[in-house]
Amino acid sequence: PQALNFPLEVSDGLDTDTDGINVTVRLVTAPNLGPILEGAEVELKASAGLEGETVTYEWSVVAGAPIAFTDEGALETTFLAPEIDEDVEVTLRIRLESGLLEDADETTFLLRDNEAPIADAGEDASTPANVVLPLDGSGSTDLDGDALTYAWQVVEGDATLTNPSSATPLVTPNGVSLAPITLELTVTEVIAQDVVVGDVEPRTSTDVITVFVTAPVVLNADAGPDQVVLEGSPVTLNGDASTGASTYAWQLDDPLGPVLPAVSESPASATFTAPAVSSTTVLTYRLTVTGLQATDSD
Repeated sequence: PQALNFPLEVSDGLDTDTDGINVTVRLVTAPNLGPILEGAEVELKASAGLEGETVTYEWSVVAGAPIAFTDEGALETTFLAPEIDEDVEVTLRIRLESGLLEDADETTFLLRDNEAPIADAGEDASTPANVVLPLDGSGSTDLDGDALTYAWQVVEGDATLTNPSSATPLVTPNGVSLAPITLELTVTEVIAQDVVVGDVEPRTSTDVITVFVTAPVVLNADAGPDQVVLEGSPVTLNGDASTGASTYAWQLDDPLGPVLPAVSESPASATFTAPAVSSTTVLTYRLTVTGLQATDSD
C-alpha cells in the first residue's frame, strides 16, 4: 500500500495552525468475511486497483486452519471450509504484484466447528389408555449453543400427538390396543443467520422412547368413610381412594352447615374446623371427581 499525507494550514492573519491526514492507497483489498461453518463452500472476491497481463495474485493462509483454494492465483476464488475439532480464527492474505509494484491485504474470520445436537426424548413411561401423557424433550442439547427445533412422531402403536413440534407435546393412547407405543424425537440445529453455511445441511439427532399402555382406569369418586368429630376439632376430608380422577371438588350438601374453607393437602383432600353446635349435627359433604370426559361423585 502507498501512504499519502495531505497537510492543512489555517491562519487568521495573526496565528497559524497546521494539521494533516494520511490516506492509504491500496492496490488490492481482501473481502470482509463473517463466521463460516465447517464444510461450507466459500466465495472469495478481492478487489484490485490494477489489471492486466502483468498483474499476478496469490492467496495464502497466514494462520488458523489449512485452506485449499480452487485457484490461489485468481483475484476471485473459492474454498471448502475444512472440518475442525473446535472453533478457530483463520487469517487469509491476498498479494498483488505488477513489475515493481506490490501490495497485500489480509482478512480474518471465525471458522466454526459444528457438532450434531443430542436428542433426549426422556425416559420410557406408562399411562392408562385414553389418558393424556406429557412428553419432555427439553433435555436435548446442542454443544455449539445453536437453537433447536423439535419434531415428534409415532413410529409404532396407536396414539394421538398434540403439538408435535413442541419440546413438550402430549400423547394420548387411543385405547384400541394396549400394545406399547414407540415415539421418536428428532431435533434439528438452527444455525445463526450471520454464519456462512453454503450447502451444508443442518445436523439432526433422534431419540426413541416407549410408552407402555395399561388398561383404562375406571372413574370412581370415593369421599372416604363417615367421621365422628368433636366441635372445634380439625376435620380432614380425603378422597385419595378415588380412581381415574384428574380434578376434585368438595361441596357442602347441607346449606345450613359451615362453609368449607378448603386447605388442600393433596389434590383430593381438604380440611376445616368442626363448628360449634348445640346438639349432634350431621354435615354432608359431596366429592365430585372429573376424569376423561366423565364425572362421578360420592
